Amino acid sequence: MDASCGAKSAFTSSVEPTAKVPRNTHITTNIVFPYVRNVNKSVPKSRPNHFVRLIKAAGLIAMAGTVLALLADFHWIADIFCHFKVQYVLLLIPAIIFLGWYKRWKMVGLMLGVLVYNTWGLLPYWFSGATTPINNVDTMRLISFNVSRTNTDFQGTIDRFVAENPDFIFLMEVHTEWNLYFDNLRSVYPHQHVVSHDSYTGVAFLSKHAWSEIEVLNLGAIPNPSIDVTFPTNSDSSVPLRIIATHPVPPFGAELTQSREKQLTDIVRRLNNEQANLVVGDFNLTPWSPSFSRILVAGQLTDATLGYGISPTLAPLPTWFGGLKVDHILRNEKIGIRNFRLGSNAGSDHHMLIFDFAVHVEN
Repeated sequence: MDASCGAKSAFTSSVEPTAKVPRNTHITTNIVFPYVRNVNKSVPKSRPNHFVRLIKAAGLIAMAGTVLALLADFHWIADIFCHFKVQYVLLLIPAIIFLGWYKRWKMVGLMLGVLVYNTWGLLPYWFSGATTPINNVDTMRLISFNVSRTNTDFQGTIDRFVAENPDFIFLMEVHTEWNLYFDNLRSVYPHQHVVSHDSYTGVAFLSKHAWSEIEVLNLGAIPNPSIDVTFPTNSDSSVPLRIIATHPVPPFGAELTQSREKQLTDIVRRLNNEQANLVVGDFNLTPWSPSFSRILVAGQLTDATLGYGISPTLAPLPTWFGGLKVDHILRNEKIGIRNFRLGSNAGSDHHMLIFDFAVHVEN
């Protein structure tokens, strides 16, 4: 036998014979790859990922709305985004907390900056204004209330605001069916001026006290009645009290937005700061819009509700989601504040504003 044959036999003898595997037999092999480490941990859990995406989306919506609001002076749609500053804060806080939990630090940093910006605009309603000293002066009470055009609980609504015993009542969205109920109040509120209308533009002013002047103003690009009323004060050393009560149209479109702006601007231009001035009503405008700031500056007015919280007056969204602060009481420095609070909604989608004040006595 030659060497090649010997090598062949040596090789073949070292190989074990392979057993035959019957048909239809499945072979399972367990192969461990030492370089793959803990495969299960590399697959993220689906539920937290979906949750993070949802929270992140809420924060991004708040950020986008904040940026669009900066363009409010250029387009009426951007102005709409101004009004949801409270909602942006409520969306950003949980977004920052949960994204921080999942260590999304870049997004947390961006959202934190936007949160600070929005919160800064809300702080004055908690930490400034509030009660001003009023010494030896009779306090008066004013109610401003959008009763809602669709409200049919006439007597129930009237009972609610009469129970507050106000000196002055301004009502909006008053249609002709209210007239009978106002007549029944003449023993308590003998001085009434009602401009009822079957649309949303009807207004009414009721007073316990006699006025010296009253005028219906049809202002705005789309004529809309406001009531301008002046009262003499009891003291010879007090200035007259002037109340302009208004309800501009809602800003749903460029024309309506311009009409709202014109109506409010025309009103504050009529003010005489030698008098004690109040401008009240549903402005269809929140304090976060640049238009609101311009009105305050032009009329030398301040928001009488500063220091009393956000006080949302309209709730098209659930109340836990902030509502909208569209009803206002603006004052000049000759009006002293005793108290402010929100009253019942009394069948409306608005809350009534209850404001206790006095006219400062000149020294």
